[in-house]
Amino acid sequence: AKGRARVNGQDAHALAPAARARMAAYLPQARPLAWGISVQALVELGRFAKGPSPNAVFHALEQCGLTALANRRADALSGGELARAHLARALAAETPILVTDEPTAALDPRHAFLVMQLLAAHANAGAAVIAALHDLSLAARFATRIVVLKEGAVIADGPPPEALSAGTLRAAFGIDAQATKVDEAYALLVKGPS
Repeated sequence: AKGRARVNGQDAHALAPAARARMAAYLPQARPLAWGISVQALVELGRFAKGPSPNAVFHALEQCGLTALANRRADALSGGELARAHLARALAAETPILVTDEPTAALDPRHAFLVMQLLAAHANAGAAVIAALHDLSLAARFATRIVVLKEGAVIADGPPPEALSAGTLRAAFGIDAQATKVDEAYALLVKGPS
Protein backbone atom coordinates (compact mmCIF):
# COMPACT_ATOMS: atom_id res chain seq x y z
CA ALA A 1 0.00 0.00 0.00
CA LYS A 2 2.94 2.32 0.57
CA GLY A 3 6.70 2.43 0.38
CA ARG A 4 8.95 0.95 -2.27
CA ALA A 5 9.96 -2.58 -3.14
CA ARG A 6 13.55 -2.86 -4.29
CA VAL A 7 15.31 -5.92 -5.67
CA ASN A 8 19.09 -5.63 -5.86
CA GLY A 9 18.68 -1.87 -5.54
CA GLN A 10 16.21 -1.60 -8.42
CA ASP A 11 12.60 -0.49 -8.06
CA ALA A 12 10.66 -3.72 -8.58
CA HIS A 13 7.68 -1.90 -10.09
CA ALA A 14 9.86 -0.19 -12.71
CA LEU A 15 11.17 -3.52 -13.99
CA ALA A 16 9.47 -5.32 -16.86
CA PRO A 17 7.61 -8.44 -15.68
CA ALA A 18 10.12 -10.76 -17.39
CA ALA A 19 13.02 -8.95 -15.71
CA ARG A 20 11.36 -9.38 -12.31
CA ALA A 21 10.73 -13.05 -13.10
CA ARG A 22 14.44 -13.55 -13.80
CA MET A 23 15.23 -12.12 -10.36
CA ALA A 24 12.62 -13.77 -8.16
CA ALA A 25 10.35 -16.81 -8.24
CA TYR A 26 7.15 -16.88 -6.21
CA LEU A 27 5.29 -19.84 -4.77
CA PRO A 28 1.84 -18.66 -3.66
CA GLN A 29 -0.17 -20.30 -0.92
CA ALA A 30 -3.13 -20.95 -3.23
CA ARG A 31 -1.97 -23.03 -6.17
CA PRO A 32 -4.90 -23.56 -8.51
CA LEU A 33 -4.39 -25.27 -11.84
CA ALA A 34 -6.37 -23.79 -14.72
CA TRP A 35 -5.98 -26.64 -17.20
CA GLY A 36 -4.88 -30.24 -17.42
CA ILE A 37 -1.20 -30.23 -18.39
CA SER A 38 1.50 -32.67 -17.46
CA VAL A 39 3.61 -32.21 -14.35
CA GLN A 40 6.63 -31.64 -16.57
CA ALA A 41 4.80 -28.94 -18.58
CA LEU A 42 3.80 -27.25 -15.31
CA VAL A 43 7.41 -27.21 -14.14
CA GLU A 44 8.55 -25.92 -17.55
CA LEU A 45 6.34 -22.85 -17.00
CA GLY A 46 8.92 -21.73 -14.45
CA ARG A 47 11.34 -21.19 -17.32
CA PHE A 48 9.21 -18.64 -19.22
CA ALA A 49 11.50 -15.69 -18.38
CA LYS A 50 14.81 -17.44 -18.99
CA GLY A 51 14.00 -19.82 -21.82
CA PRO A 52 13.97 -23.61 -22.03
CA SER A 53 16.36 -25.67 -19.93
CA PRO A 54 15.64 -29.40 -19.82
CA ASN A 55 18.39 -29.79 -17.20
CA ALA A 56 16.81 -27.21 -14.87
CA VAL A 57 13.39 -28.81 -15.25
CA PHE A 58 14.71 -32.34 -14.65
CA HIS A 59 16.72 -31.18 -11.63
CA ALA A 60 13.66 -29.45 -10.12
CA LEU A 61 11.50 -32.54 -10.69
CA GLU A 62 14.18 -34.70 -9.09
CA GLN A 63 14.60 -32.38 -6.09
CA CYS A 64 10.86 -32.47 -5.42
CA GLY A 65 10.58 -36.25 -5.87
CA LEU A 66 8.43 -35.97 -8.98
CA THR A 67 10.41 -37.64 -11.76
CA ALA A 68 8.10 -40.67 -11.76
CA LEU A 69 5.11 -38.32 -12.11
CA ALA A 70 6.52 -36.09 -14.86
CA ASN A 71 4.09 -37.37 -17.52
CA ARG A 72 1.03 -37.52 -15.28
CA ARG A 73 -1.62 -34.83 -15.65
CA ALA A 74 -1.04 -32.25 -12.94
CA ASP A 75 -4.79 -31.94 -12.30
CA ALA A 76 -4.81 -35.64 -11.33
CA LEU A 77 -2.27 -35.19 -8.52
CA SER A 78 -3.02 -35.20 -4.83
CA GLY A 79 -2.91 -31.85 -3.05
CA GLY A 80 0.57 -32.56 -1.68
CA GLU A 81 1.91 -33.74 -5.02
CA LEU A 82 0.53 -30.63 -6.71
CA ALA A 83 2.12 -28.43 -4.04
CA ARG A 84 5.48 -30.07 -4.75
CA ALA A 85 4.97 -29.64 -8.52
CA HIS A 86 4.42 -25.91 -8.04
CA LEU A 87 7.56 -25.75 -5.89
CA ALA A 88 9.46 -27.53 -8.68
CA ARG A 89 8.12 -24.86 -11.09
CA ALA A 90 9.54 -22.12 -8.85
CA LEU A 91 12.88 -23.93 -8.46
CA ALA A 92 13.17 -24.51 -12.22
CA ALA A 93 13.19 -20.72 -12.68
CA GLU A 94 16.70 -20.69 -11.16
CA THR A 95 16.32 -17.22 -9.66
CA PRO A 96 18.53 -15.68 -6.98
CA ILE A 97 15.42 -14.99 -4.86
CA LEU A 98 12.68 -17.46 -3.95
CA VAL A 99 9.60 -16.19 -2.11
CA THR A 100 7.23 -18.82 -0.74
CA ASP A 101 3.90 -18.48 1.06
CA GLU A 102 3.15 -21.50 3.24
CA PRO A 103 5.37 -23.85 1.19
CA THR A 104 4.42 -26.81 3.38
CA ALA A 105 0.64 -26.36 3.14
CA ALA A 106 -1.14 -29.59 2.10
CA LEU A 107 1.97 -31.67 2.79
CA ASP A 108 2.26 -34.58 5.18
CA PRO A 109 4.93 -34.17 7.90
CA ARG A 110 7.56 -36.11 5.95
CA HIS A 111 7.16 -34.04 2.79
CA ALA A 112 6.93 -30.80 4.78
CA PHE A 113 10.28 -31.64 6.36
CA LEU A 114 11.78 -32.53 2.96
CA VAL A 115 10.53 -29.26 1.42
CA MET A 116 12.09 -27.27 4.25
CA GLN A 117 15.37 -29.18 3.78
CA LEU A 118 15.21 -28.34 0.09
CA LEU A 119 14.59 -24.63 0.78
CA ALA A 120 17.46 -24.59 3.28
CA ALA A 121 19.78 -26.22 0.73
CA HIS A 122 18.66 -23.64 -1.86
CA ALA A 123 19.56 -20.87 0.61
CA ASN A 124 22.88 -22.51 1.47
CA ALA A 125 23.69 -22.57 -2.25
CA GLY A 126 23.44 -18.77 -2.30
CA ALA A 127 19.79 -17.95 -3.00
CA ALA A 128 17.73 -15.69 -0.78
CA VAL A 129 14.77 -17.76 0.41
CA ILE A 130 11.83 -16.06 2.10
CA ALA A 131 9.15 -18.33 3.52
CA ALA A 132 5.94 -17.21 5.22
CA LEU A 133 5.22 -19.95 7.77
CA HIS A 134 2.82 -20.59 10.61
CA ASP A 135 4.59 -23.77 11.67
CA LEU A 136 6.97 -22.46 14.33
CA SER A 137 8.74 -25.80 14.71
CA LEU A 138 9.75 -25.79 11.03
CA ALA A 139 10.74 -22.12 11.23
CA ALA A 140 12.84 -22.76 14.35
CA ARG A 141 14.57 -25.72 12.81
CA PHE A 142 15.36 -24.36 9.32
CA ALA A 143 15.37 -20.56 9.34
CA THR A 144 18.48 -18.52 9.95
CA ARG A 145 16.44 -15.35 10.52
CA ILE A 146 12.84 -15.06 11.66
CA VAL A 147 10.64 -11.99 11.42
CA VAL A 148 7.51 -12.29 13.57
CA LEU A 149 4.55 -10.14 12.54
CA LYS A 150 1.42 -9.23 14.44
CA GLU A 151 -1.30 -7.22 12.74
CA GLY A 152 1.18 -6.07 10.09
CA ALA A 153 3.82 -4.86 12.54
CA VAL A 154 7.22 -6.44 13.16
CA ILE A 155 7.48 -7.51 16.79
CA ALA A 156 10.64 -9.64 16.53
CA ASP A 157 13.46 -9.97 14.03
CA GLY A 158 16.52 -12.11 14.52
CA PRO A 159 17.92 -15.60 14.83
CA PRO A 160 15.36 -18.24 15.86
CA PRO A 161 16.21 -18.37 19.59
CA GLU A 162 15.77 -14.60 19.88
CA ALA A 163 12.79 -14.19 17.56
CA LEU A 164 10.89 -17.07 19.18
CA SER A 165 11.51 -16.02 22.78
CA ALA A 166 8.87 -16.49 25.48
CA GLY A 167 8.05 -12.78 25.31
CA THR A 168 7.57 -12.87 21.55
CA LEU A 169 5.39 -15.99 21.70
CA ARG A 170 3.26 -14.33 24.37
CA ALA A 171 2.97 -11.03 22.45
CA ALA A 172 2.36 -12.55 19.01
CA PHE A 173 0.30 -15.65 19.78
CA GLY A 174 -0.93 -15.31 23.35
CA ILE A 175 1.14 -18.30 24.41
CA ASP A 176 1.91 -17.93 28.11
CA ALA A 177 4.95 -20.08 28.72
CA GLN A 178 7.80 -19.84 31.14
CA ALA A 179 11.08 -18.97 29.44
CA THR A 180 12.67 -22.23 30.56
CA LYS A 181 9.86 -24.27 29.03
CA VAL A 182 10.08 -22.31 25.78
CA ASP A 183 13.85 -22.75 25.69
CA GLU A 184 13.47 -26.51 26.27
CA ALA A 185 10.81 -26.72 23.55
CA TYR A 186 12.98 -24.70 21.18
CA ALA A 187 15.94 -27.03 21.79
CA LEU A 188 13.73 -30.03 21.05
CA LEU A 189 12.40 -28.41 17.87
CA VAL A 190 15.88 -27.73 16.56
CA LYS A 191 17.16 -31.16 17.55
CA GLY A 192 14.16 -32.87 16.00
CA PRO A 193 12.75 -36.25 16.90
CA SER A 194 15.13 -38.96 18.04
